Amino acid sequence: MIGRCDVRTFIALELNEETKSYIKKISGALEKYVNGNYISDINVHMTMNFLGELQLDRIKEIREIMDHAQEKCGVCDISLQKLIVMQRGELIAVTVKLNESVRNLYTVLTGQLSARGFVTEDRAFKPHVTLVRKAVYEMPFREIVKCVPVYNRPQRTGKLTLFLSEMREKVRVYDELYSVTLQDKTDKTV
Repeated sequence: MIGRCDVRTFIALELNEETKSYIKKISGALEKYVNGNYISDINVHMTMNFLGELQLDRIKEIREIMDHAQEKCGVCDISLQKLIVMQRGELIAVTVKLNESVRNLYTVLTGQLSARGFVTEDRAFKPHVTLVRKAVYEMPFREIVKCVPVYNRPQRTGKLTLFLSEMREKVRVYDELYSVTLQDKTDKTV
């Protein structure tokens, strides 16, 4: 069909620079024990909603959904918890605590997406930040976890971004299509 173009997309919560720097340290420590495709610093994020293949003409709807989330949700408090393996051991990630701010943002986004007919994942939301794909281990993962500690460092972050995901020269690249900044909604009056 002429004029129709599908693009691979997802909505993510971008991490602040301090959190990205800390994740870079975790990845550096992992490199001693795990070979694989490490996520580049510029691609580190926490996926909120994977949208998959999406027609370009639906981007406007996603922007409206993100604008709605900006009105309803405040900044998120991100707390890294522990290293995990996913996808039968091929992926290493660090989990993020599912606190009220993260849960609220996910609920608002998913509700709006569903209401507009977008397909949402039919499984429990487990917030995480992917660190390594196609992981090959030098030792058992349970031993690696002992050597690479993850400290709970709560951080605030509030940039919600719609990304285009594509392969370029055998490298996964994420391009920003749209973003909104979530505001601090805590009551500052005494």
